[in-house]
Amino acid sequence: MAAVVIGLALVGGKGAPAQELQANCNLFTKAPLWLDFADGSVPFWNLFARPGVTGLASNLIYPPKLRAAGAQTAYFDLYLNRRVGTPSVPADPATIVDKANKFYEYAAQSMDCSNPVIAENELFGSWPVERPPVPADAARTRCAALAARQREAVHRRSRR
Repeated sequence: MAAVVIGLALVGGKGAPAQELQANCNLFTKAPLWLDFADGSVPFWNLFARPGVTGLASNLIYPPKLRAAGAQTAYFDLYLNRRVGTPSVPADPATIVDKANKFYEYAAQSMDCSNPVIAENELFGSWPVERPPVPADAARTRCAALAARQREAVHRRSRR
């Protein structure tokens, strides 16, 4: 499963709802960084619940369990398509900012961190099929707008 990592590991500012969160989100201290899918939807998630592992998870249940066992966590968004649409059913660009704000706050809570690292599922959770002839630029533009809004939220917090 391919994923695009959006490194939003920047410092949150005062007044941010996620300001008081505790987890260490500074994951990029060495290269390469290996990220393992460790969400509770797979029966072997607990194999990744140990020090030295960065587990990708996306809810409020398994990330705390992974961290309690010594793993680091990054948010894995399995539903990028819910925020930006798909090539055949694009989201309304006017909805991207609000979706990005809500998603960022949820990811921060899930990771217990004001500056979560977010990995986006670029495959939209779908099987490869023949796609309708829709300009790929529109889909890339919506994804870029979502990422840019999330980055702006982090920068705005750091100035408070």
